[in-house]
Amino acid sequence: MEESTIDSSIQSAAVENKSVEKKLPADLSVKDFICEICNKGFSRKNRLDGHYALHSKSSGHKCKECGKIFTRKDSLTFHMQVHNRFKMYNCQQCPKAFSQRRYLMRHLRIHTRDKMFNCDICGRTFLDKKNFMVHYQLHSDERPYACSECGRCFHHQNSLTAHFTTHVEDKAFACVVCDKKYAYKSSLRSHYLTHTQERPHVCDICQRSFSERNNLRRHYLIHSKIKRYVCCVCEKSFTHSNSLKSHLQRHAVIKSEEIDESKKFSGIKLEIQ
Repeated sequence: MEESTIDSSIQSAAVENKSVEKKLPADLSVKDFICEICNKGFSRKNRLDGHYALHSKSSGHKCKECGKIFTRKDSLTFHMQVHNRFKMYNCQQCPKAFSQRRYLMRHLRIHTRDKMFNCDICGRTFLDKKNFMVHYQLHSDERPYACSECGRCFHHQNSLTAHFTTHVEDKAFACVVCDKKYAYKSSLRSHYLTHTQERPHVCDICQRSFSERNNLRRHYLIHSKIKRYVCCVCEKSFTHSNSLKSHLQRHAVIKSEEIDESKKFSGIKLEIQ
């Protein structure tokens, strides 16, 4: 009777030990399976076999973004979400995704090399014919959209609409950095980039970047062969109107200096007489 009681006690103790062993954390369990390469220990052989794949370049699933290797493909797929969550711009032709629109546009050229619309004036390329036609008008002297407030003319209706906000008195959106005010939140958002030094608008010809889209549009004229602003004094031409204004000021300074010289000369003549 006593022997059977002892045997049952031993069996229950063995079962209890096994259950306790299962509950032990991985780092406290017995690690009999040791990696011969890095000496890392494992409690199970299948885990050691999976670990060996990390030391082999021929096996395992490698992340193309950061080089990290995974033993299972689904682990790599899950890991890729870390990289993809920052990639908002997806290619419709292939599974690739990009963190910035300019990278996507550059990549799309691989799929559309024979379908590009090239501007023969400045060399800029477009994937869409409509955008190409809108751009091509920038090289034209025709500006049919005039501002009723100041008379300034524009190539496109949306450019006039954006300009008209400069005349709006009720500008509710103020910059907290410099107190400059804007009529629209989108205008304020673009303005903030001048303070943060961010330049998201990149020229695809020379890679120069700008904080505002309008500045990029003006910059594209540098690559253009057309200089529509002509000096009425010396007929020198310029790409931008402000360049012409600066040039005309030089003529004004020279003119004033000539007038001063002529006054001095006339004064000398009067003294002689």
